[in-house]
Amino acid sequence: MLNPNLPEPNLLKTLLEPLLEDFQYWFARSRKLLENEEISF
Repeated sequence: MLNPNLPEPNLLKTLLEPLLEDFQYWFARSRKLLENEEISF
C-alpha cells in the first residue's frame, strides 16, 4: 500500500534531477578552480 504522504515519484524526479545537475556542475567547477588556481595564504 502506498503512503499518501509521500510525493508522487514523477514530481520528485522533476524536482530532484535539476538540483542534482546543478550540484554536479558547481562541484566540478569548484574542483577545477581549486586544482588549477594557486592560492597564496
